[in-house]
Amino acid sequence: NNDDKNIRRRVYDALNVLMAMDIITKDKKEITWRGLPGDQDFQDIGIGSMNMISGLSRSQRMQKLEEERSLREEEVKKKKACLEELLVQNVCFQNLLGRNHGMEMQERQTRDVAARPKLEKIPLPLI
Repeated sequence: NNDDKNIRRRVYDALNVLMAMDIITKDKKEITWRGLPGDQDFQDIGIGSMNMISGLSRSQRMQKLEEERSLREEEVKKKKACLEELLVQNVCFQNLLGRNHGMEMQERQTRDVAARPKLEKIPLPLI
């Protein structure tokens, strides 16, 4: 019994600290998560988005989350398309590098052959 009161008091203290730091809000018996203090810096990339929707009803929160999810899915589709284009460009550049390297090697070989002295035949005396 005494331990239960002690635990309740510690939980109450912890909740008060979280409320003082504006991490949670309490309305009668409902506790709402507002987010950690540094989360506002990441709001434009979606982290800490619960801060924006914490004051809404459950159905409104679900609707907001679904909207955010569909936006994220669109972003993923766009980024996949961009990545595919970059992969195609990378393959093209690799092929171009290979072709240029082959042409360079071929030019070196033709230069080396042209630079070699030609062996002339020396006629032997007829015996």
